[in-house]
Amino acid sequence: QLGSRPAPVPLPPCLPSSPGRLQAAGIMPKRPAEEQLIGDVAVGLCPITGGPMASLTHPDGGSCQVLVQGASVVSWRPARDRGAERLLPAEATTELVPGSQAGQLRLCNLGMIPDDAWTIETLQGRKATGGPLVVSLFAEVPAGCQAAAGEGAAPSGAGPAAPLAARAKFSLWPDRLLIELEVANAADDEDAMAAPEVDL
Repeated sequence: QLGSRPAPVPLPPCLPSSPGRLQAAGIMPKRPAEEQLIGDVAVGLCPITGGPMASLTHPDGGSCQVLVQGASVVSWRPARDRGAERLLPAEATTELVPGSQAGQLRLCNLGMIPDDAWTIETLQGRKATGGPLVVSLFAEVPAGCQAAAGEGAAPSGAGPAAPLAARAKFSLWPDRLLIELEVANAADDEDAMAAPEVDL
């Protein structure tokens, strides 16, 4: 069991350490800590990458593991079929698709968001009978911040022309895994904040 909320993952050098302008603008504010039932949710280190990993184990069966850096699912075992692994092991994917992200379920088109920009936003245990376990990840990327080369990276290696904020939400039921992605572009709103106020 996790007794307290884990410390946030350190931001990469190109990311601001202070609360971001996107959150200040209210574009995609980071959600405040709510009542969290963490009994079925744990955070540890991935044995392969050494990075932070959230493990969700539903009390009615089923589990998944979410790698924080990169916002990817590295294991999913639904309650049915005796909890058999649904993601291919590393050896199988390496043989089938050379150079692929072995054993991971990754969100598409995240090349503008560096893997290490993601941090754990909220952890939520089951709040009601039949409800899901939830882990929410949050990322904020300033304009021009370059992601490391790799799968899903922008072809030129250049960062976004406008600041981005993103939220990836993973919800686990015994036999279902739901992944939701939200991305906001706050360039216009930042310009509005910088513009002087004029009384008409």
